[in-house]
Formats: sequence, structure tokens, C-alpha cells
Amino acid sequence: MNRIIVIGGGFSGLTIANKLTKKARKYDLDITLIEPKDHNFYEPDLVFYAFNNKKMSKLYKLMHKLVKKKVNLIGMRAKKVETEKKKVILEDGTVLYYDYLILATGVKYIEKDFKYSEQQHIHNFYSPSATEKFRQMIKRFNGGTIVISPSTVPYKCPPDSEEFTFILDSYLKKRKLRDKTTIKFLYPLSVPFTVKEAAVVVAEMYKKRGIEFVPYCNYEKVDIKNNKFISFEGEEIEYDELVLLPIHEGQDVIKESGLGDKEGYIPTDKFTLQVKGHPNIYAIGDCTDLLLLKLVLFPTILHLQS
Repeated sequence: MNRIIVIGGGFSGLTIANKLTKKARKYDLDITLIEPKDHNFYEPDLVFYAFNNKKMSKLYKLMHKLVKKKVNLIGMRAKKVETEKKKVILEDGTVLYYDYLILATGVKYIEKDFKYSEQQHIHNFYSPSATEKFRQMIKRFNGGTIVISPSTVPYKCPPDSEEFTFILDSYLKKRKLRDKTTIKFLYPLSVPFTVKEAAVVVAEMYKKRGIEFVPYCNYEKVDIKNNKFISFEGEEIEYDELVLLPIHEGQDVIKESGLGDKEGYIPTDKFTLQVKGHPNIYAIGDCTDLLLLKLVLFPTILHLQS
């Protein structure tokens, strides 16, 4: 019996656990999925829901209806991994042993620590509440300057920021407000993507749509009173509405287990997805430190690493 434990029931974890069931008989697999939430929330669609009137409750699905019968679903939080003993300790003290471990823990959205999240003119689209706040604002919006910028790198599903920008552009055109609106996309790199071909295409799309791209622009702080984005480079960029992508970091279980870097991202081989130094542990999705992939590839590729 080959015991496989998957930690994390988001898109990546759920996908890999279900896919492994197809190999269960051939390779004598015992598959366990650890996920404390009783539901799965399809976060990638939030970028679209920011611009429509659909109920976000449609994005929630019960976990037990999504996992296949051959997957042992444990509705509890993984507290720590002891790699030398090949065991996972759950929050109630229960110990599970594995032969192979797959980490699909994602990243943590630090909404409580993100001091600007409650400000009237500062937004993001990384949670239902934040998306709803933006949605209400954009309905009332009648023109002005909208600035979009990450607060840190890496961040969850990075290409979502470009996707969001293009959807915003189309939305404003539909409402006949595009000529009354300046859209600025700020980015810490010299180009919107690090792969040459993609960078050229996106840059051309920005230019064609009249979206101002500001390179080498790293977030430092916001002057709330004067509605100014201030960069480490000393630039002060005025806005009417600011979409500031929130701070993310690795999950507590990764930090507690000593498997991540100082931000909690897992050092991962980009070819095999093995966790470096641990040949029987793999990492998929946003929890990895594959910064190049995070900045270059589209969200579906990150989600479908499994």
C-alpha cells in the first residue's frame, strides 16, 4: 500500500487527489485529502464577479460532493509535517503517516493585517467581501483615474492583475466611460511579463487600449488623505480609485514544518515539482516558490500543475 496524503483542498489539491484515484488500483494507492473547510470556493472567478451581478454563493461547492469515493477526506487542519518520520500531525493531535506527500496549501491572504482594506477608495478582488466592495464602487463610478498595483511579489495568481485590467477596460467601454477614465497599471518589473513573447503581446495590448504601464514601480505606502500611491522609487501617483493587490504569505503549516522560505513559500523543483531536499514530497499551485512561473504563466497553468 502506497499512502499518499494531499494537504489542501483548493483547486490544485482537489484536482490531484481526484486524478490519483485513476491510478489507485494499478499502484495500490491509499489517498487522503486534508482540508478543514467543508466547502470549496472557486476563487479564480472572482475577477469576473467583480464586474457582474451574479451571486457569489454560486462559487461555493460542498467538499464531500467534489471528492471521488476513493479519496479519504479529512475535515481538519494540518498543524505540522515531520518529514523525517513521514507523518502529518492534525490540529487535534491525530497522526497520519505517508509514503508520499503533496502540498497544495496555497497562500494566506492577510486581510486583517492589510491596513488599507477598509479604506473607501482602496480595493482588491481576492475575497468575496473585497470583491463586493469593488463591485459596488464600480457601479457608481463615473470617470477618473484607476490605478492597479501589487503590494508585494509574489502574489496569488499574478496574471489575474492583467486580466482584471483588461476586463476593467472593456467594462468601462461598455458603460461609455472609457474616454473619461485613465487606467494605470504599475509593476515592479520592466515589462508586464518576464517571457519576451508574452511581454511584447501584453505591452501592445496595453498600448492599443490606452492603458498606461508604469515599470519599475514598487509599492511602499499610500497617502490616504491625498489619494496618492507612493513607490520605493519615490514616485507619487494620484488616483481616484486604487486597486492594491493584498499581501500574501505561505500557510502556517508550512512555516511550522520548516518547509518554506521566510515568507512561507516552498522551495520547489520547477521540472519535477519535488520539494527541494525531500524526494517524497511535492508542492503544487501558489504555495511554491516558482516565482518565474507565478509572474509569467496564466492562472490555469498554475492551477493545473497537477
